[in-house]
Amino acid sequence: MSPLVISAICIMSPVQTGELQVHTETDVAVPMRDGVALRAVVHRPDRGGPYPVLVMRTPYSKQGRRFQRFVKAGYVVVCQDARGHYQSEDQWESFVRPETHDAQDGYDTVKWAAQFPGSNGKVGTFGACYNAFLQWRTAALRPPSLKCASDMAKPPMANYVAAMLVCNTSSSTASAAANSPLDDAARHCCRVQAMTKIINV
Repeated sequence: MSPLVISAICIMSPVQTGELQVHTETDVAVPMRDGVALRAVVHRPDRGGPYPVLVMRTPYSKQGRRFQRFVKAGYVVVCQDARGHYQSEDQWESFVRPETHDAQDGYDTVKWAAQFPGSNGKVGTFGACYNAFLQWRTAALRPPSLKCASDMAKPPMANYVAAMLVCNTSSSTASAAANSPLDDAARHCCRVQAMTKIINV
């Protein structure tokens, strides 16, 4: 399996003639493995393709975000309400809990995005703050279609959170874990934060 490449523009989009327009679909249901539906807004070019897909998973509401320049550059953008938030089903699960659905939801969303009509099968994730935490959860499972990630969070908090989330470490010991040898998934997530190039949204 090829390594995850961390870059803002690493999944090439086909060249189009003339400016692309934005077609938006709201409250699109994305099915999870346990039957829960997470809702997303899908912004896509009005013609051409196939295109790579950029995914943002967020607890801060998928509505009212501007992704026009990504779409006009030749990307499909999926912005999804995280589990238990806004139009997405089920209950919210705090990131400090040792077990959540965050990783599996991210994996299932990337898989869905890769198969979305008009997708070329290549998916990238992006977002800041809690949206970055959700990316680390997803990256630890290494979805085959996930080609890049941009977490927009800065160390030392990044290492602290990676240790807490990926190693299921309690907050009282996360600082020590962030500076100690981690398992493969945690090391992978720390590489994610270290190599990330920021997408300005």
